[in-house]
Amino acid sequence: MPSEIEISIAEMFSDATRQNMVTELRTQDDWDRFKAIDETARQRTRDEIDGYERDRPLRLAAARKDIIDEAGSLTFESSHAFRH
Repeated sequence: MPSEIEISIAEMFSDATRQNMVTELRTQDDWDRFKAIDETARQRTRDEIDGYERDRPLRLAAARKDIIDEAGSLTFESSHAFRH
């Protein structure tokens, strides 16, 4: 998940881009197209965030399993290997 600084930078860039684009939007058709693109982008972002949050338990379970499997495996390189 992005940090607050990354989110702030992304929002600042988005705002600056939007301010620059506003001067280019001269007709109602331009504005309508811009609004449609903007809403689609916002919806895709929401969908991505929702999917990330929805899949979080599965990612945590997989990571937990990997850590447990790694800790439970005994290799010749292990300094904790059983020695006679």
